[in-house]
Amino acid sequence: MNVFFEGFFSAEKYGRKAIPIHQDDYLESEWGFIVPQGLDVQGYRIEIYEDENWAQEEVWFIGELQ
Repeated sequence: MNVFFEGFFSAEKYGRKAIPIHQDDYLESEWGFIVPQGLDVQGYRIEIYEDENWAQEEVWFIGELQ
């Protein structure tokens, strides 16, 4: 993971945790989305803990990420 993404998800002290998602055909099989060759893909599952509540969401970055 490059430095940009480490800083982007450094919010664990605010009750958020980013977990990398293994991308092998995930976008195509789960969403029917095909990423053109040459583009990088990084996906994260964000777990959010606030008080006694818990939620999760996904964040995807697609493009020239390096």
